Amino acid sequence: MSASNWDDSALHRFLFRFVFAFLLLFNFPFPLNVIPGVNFDGWTRSGWDVLVQPAGRALFGVSPSAVFTGSGDTRWSWTQLALMLAISLAAAMVWTVWDRRTNYPRLARFLHTYVRFALAYVMLVYGTMKVIPLQFPPPSLDRLIQPFGHASPMGLLWTFMGASAPYVIFTGIGEMLGGLLLTMRRTALLGAVVSAAVMTQVAVLNFCYDVPVKIYSTLLLFEALVLIAYGARRLLFALVPQVPRVAWWKIALRTAAVVAICFMFLKDGRDYGKQLAQRSPLRGIWRVDVLQVNGVDRPPLITDTGRWRRMVFDYPQGISVQLMNDQRHRYAIALKEPQKTFSLTRRDHPNFRASFTYRRPDPQTLVLDGTMEGDRVHVVARREPDTEFLLNTRGFHWINETPFNR
Repeated sequence: MSASNWDDSALHRFLFRFVFAFLLLFNFPFPLNVIPGVNFDGWTRSGWDVLVQPAGRALFGVSPSAVFTGSGDTRWSWTQLALMLAISLAAAMVWTVWDRRTNYPRLARFLHTYVRFALAYVMLVYGTMKVIPLQFPPPSLDRLIQPFGHASPMGLLWTFMGASAPYVIFTGIGEMLGGLLLTMRRTALLGAVVSAAVMTQVAVLNFCYDVPVKIYSTLLLFEALVLIAYGARRLLFALVPQVPRVAWWKIALRTAAVVAICFMFLKDGRDYGKQLAQRSPLRGIWRVDVLQVNGVDRPPLITDTGRWRRMVFDYPQGISVQLMNDQRHRYAIALKEPQKTFSLTRRDHPNFRASFTYRRPDPQTLVLDGTMEGDRVHVVARREPDTEFLLNTRGFHWINETPFNR
């Protein structure tokens, strides 16, 4: 940053001092931790622990554990972040009092170089772990037999990523591309933009799926934004080389058109959302206790792979039938609630036909009688208790002492 581009206001200088101190604390001991065979990260963590323990007792009433559990959002981590902010603020204030002839443009260039290489290192490490891929392995056998609703949000994300190696590799290429561009001065701004886009996605996933790397991913995104801010003027001139003068009425007309289109999309989306929010009057998970086909009873034996195990009514357009071997058949349903009847069809079997009458002797019992592909079918089902599936109940947690990957 040249002296001509430096904003020499008091506020700008103070913010620079704060950011300078904070980013040095956050990235330390880089680049010493790159040296093989020397545990600088462990020594740094032990040093922080001297301050974190008493501060943690003051903030949380307990002594945060310094043992690394795989979670980056532990009480120890939040306490360390609070200390970093406090130390940076104190350093900026002391620096302000004792500031004499600080060469801010030179320090800005140093910080830019230091941060872009520190961020590049992290982007290359994580990118490599995806390109190989190591971070998201294919779903294990244990995961494959797990009921879907019993997975945690983090477990669902790990399964989603690991199920597609090409997608994991693609995300890794994005991270590595950002890191490689950051290592070259001429492409550093482009690398910061790519890294910011990638880290925005990572941070959003961490927050939305309760992945305990919220602090770290957010601070990496912050670093990318700092690098973009460093080259903001150059980026602005590249994107908008010339800003033509436009009549006010043209701007107003375009704005009105955009607002109208957005309003139309939002209204259509809201109306469609209301349709999706509708539920079947038979909504629930129904365990099939009695199944008779042409008057012959079919008991619930796991060897009878074609026998119905459960019926699931949720949305009014369909029904799912789970068999004894856990396979599912999905049917489109046309339900007439006043007549207590419904018919079933299958998209993959155009000639399939089934029709039933139903009654509910009590709220927990459902009785069906009808025909399916020419066979007479009688069903007595009991409604299973509403299960609080982990996928829906886990929720969001700022603090995770260990990753909740279930």
